[in-house]
Amino acid sequence: MLIGRNGSSTEVFALNSNQTTDPAQNILEAMRKIQDTPTLKAQAATNLELVLNMLGLSGITRQAVAVGMHNATVSSNGEGFWQ
Repeated sequence: MLIGRNGSSTEVFALNSNQTTDPAQNILEAMRKIQDTPTLKAQAATNLELVLNMLGLSGITRQAVAVGMHNATVSSNGEGFWQ
């Protein structure tokens, strides 16, 4: 758990520590983690960069999840993909 500047705590989420070298599998795991975790889902709608950092994503996995989340939220007529 990280402690914020104002004393609030922030949960840290991590993907499976046994991440594969297969970017597609890592992308799917990250998208599922966001979908299955209400706090991540809510934070992704307002601060996707924070969620990507919390999941420890980098490289192509980070870019693909960012694009996927962006497309999921804007392509659903403003209602949000996960709703």
